[in-house]
Amino acid sequence: MVLTLIVILCSIDYNDGMLKEEGLREAQKKNKLIEMSSLIEYFGYCLCCGSQFAGFFMK
Repeated sequence: MVLTLIVILCSIDYNDGMLKEEGLREAQKKNKLIEMSSLIEYFGYCLCCGSQFAGFFMK
């Protein structure tokens, strides 16, 4: 379940990175992703044991 939430969060942040700057809220500007990471970085990000144990993802 936590992995699903992390994947959804990444997709929302990447979508915010494609939008124009003036239409975003402060939280969206802070968390937006401009470019995609490599596949290994993405899997490491999703499978980080700290976020899996805590059940919550923190940036």
